[in-house]
Amino acid sequence: MYHIAVYFDVPAERRQEFIEAALADGRDSGRDEPGTVRFELIRDESDPGRFYLNEAYTDQAAFAAHADGPHFKRFFDIVGEFADGPHWLIRGDRVPDPRVPGAAPLTVIAHFRAVPGLRDQVLADLAAMIEPSLAEEGCLGYQPYPDPADPDRIVLLERWVDRAALEHHFATPHFAAVAAKLERSLAEPFRLEHLTEVER
Repeated sequence: MYHIAVYFDVPAERRQEFIEAALADGRDSGRDEPGTVRFELIRDESDPGRFYLNEAYTDQAAFAAHADGPHFKRFFDIVGEFADGPHWLIRGDRVPDPRVPGAAPLTVIAHFRAVPGLRDQVLADLAAMIEPSLAEEGCLGYQPYPDPADPDRIVLLERWVDRAALEHHFATPHFAAVAAKLERSLAEPFRLEHLTEVER
């Protein structure tokens, strides 16, 4: 995981404009850029004109893609004329602790078998999960795939920043709602495989 942290000093009369631009950058980047994992705006408790951006990306290439993207450009087009920054605080790769379970990114393969004739319904229910799942801070990828060789089988590939992010996903209202629907359209309980990546 690649982390950066920067700060900006913003004049009083432009602070709300800066906040809106930074929040839009974070919201749009998290939605459109699979490699953007976290994007937080923090106001300094002792200096109301100082704002920090605390960001995390899957790797340095993902940050480079963000920096070359339209949301990054739009943010600086707005704040560049009045904000003093960015001033760098952090730039580098997180060092994971191999002794902490779930510290590494997690890939999940979920296997579904639909009741004959209900595969399209299962696919529709899983597709409805894509947008809210990708909006979760810890979700790196979420995509269902029908098996072309088996008309009743669907595979769902998910990527999470760690096991805690996956556990949070299981507790969300959108997961509970779709799980209840799937109970009526699956021929058997779905099965999960957890694959832990090796960070290089």
